[in-house]
Amino acid sequence: MKNVLVIPPFMKGYYRRHPIQYVRNIFRRLRSGWMRATKGYCYYDLWNVDSWVYDVIPDMLDTFADKTLGYPGDIEFPTFESWATYLRNIASDLRLCTDAAAEKMNEYYDAYYNLSDKSTPEAEELRQKYYTRYREIEQEQETIREEAMVRFAHILPRLWY
Repeated sequence: MKNVLVIPPFMKGYYRRHPIQYVRNIFRRLRSGWMRATKGYCYYDLWNVDSWVYDVIPDMLDTFADKTLGYPGDIEFPTFESWATYLRNIASDLRLCTDAAAEKMNEYYDAYYNLSDKSTPEAEELRQKYYTRYREIEQEQETIREEAMVRFAHILPRLWY
């Protein structure tokens, strides 16, 4: 989960030039911290719910697999190892659905964003390859996301073990 009390490095120079904004932002961040402590989310999380879900649920499932004291013990999950592996697989699949994972999967990402001159025919060809691969990755992520959420919904009633 993102820490709303940590100032991103790119904002430090801005706050040196605008100290009043820094003080105002401290109060916003304290309010966001209070909202997270009382409700579990804040209004910053509402701006980008999908990334909040992909940040929180995989970490929760990994922690649950590591620290839980029990497991269902039925035909589907006869051992603790099978239960923990199932939870970790859902978590890893959900991590594959993030934008950062999509950038890592796109082999044209670095070459496209490191171009100095994007007006050449080679740059246009690279752009076409990049966006074609980007759309393919989006479709793959959608399939992975749907399967992971179906598997998560399947075990949701059993997560108190």
